[in-house]
Amino acid sequence: MFALVVAAAFAIQVQVQAGKDTAGKKDVNVRINVGAGGARPRGAPRRIPVTPELLRTAFKDPEARTLLLRARAARMTQDSALLSYDAMSYQRISAGLGFSSIGRDRLMFRHEDVAHVRWQRGVGAWVQLEGARTAIPIAPAEAQDSANRDMNFDDGSAIPYYPGYETLWIGGGVAKAQVNEREIVHPLAEGAEAYYTYATGDSLTLRLPDGKRIQLRELKVSPRAPRWNLAVGSLWFDVSTG
Repeated sequence: MFALVVAAAFAIQVQVQAGKDTAGKKDVNVRINVGAGGARPRGAPRRIPVTPELLRTAFKDPEARTLLLRARAARMTQDSALLSYDAMSYQRISAGLGFSSIGRDRLMFRHEDVAHVRWQRGVGAWVQLEGARTAIPIAPAEAQDSANRDMNFDDGSAIPYYPGYETLWIGGGVAKAQVNEREIVHPLAEGAEAYYTYATGDSLTLRLPDGKRIQLRELKVSPRAPRWNLAVGSLWFDVSTG
């Protein structure tokens, strides 16, 4: 079951009452409003505006723009063909530390879990944890036993798909329509033209057993500047649907 959490900012009203003084002044009620006001909330999305010049230089060829717009629309469209599924989900999380000049990499932490996931459109997901284990090789045995008892990954089991799931990006999660440079900038999100340039590349045709042909086209993505939150690579899309 998924819960939608809506955060709202409220103004705090504080009333301060002052009594009469020797000059015979009347009582005064002072109301103080404490809130966000017009300031930007902490952690609000931040993005570069897409100017006409940025839009003009974003595409190396006209077909690249068409392919990007189709892929952008398809990314935010829910898969209407999938009604339900029943799957076993496996997830592994590892962290290591290594110094090439000293020796091989060392495993610091690893967690694995297996879950039985059932999902149905209009109903939601049912997740049953089948097994889980956690290892911290650098810690004493007592600490590892304590970690296995205390860590609760029931809600963190990998769910293969749910409406809005980001299937074409690092880490999955819910797809966001617009870019946010506080995170890794998605090359298909609205406003990505301010961060990337696009060009079409090779093409590929797949023939299915029923004789149907699917034509794929490569979209090359390049960052305008080297930054930690920008990606470089190639994305392949169905020419007809994106």
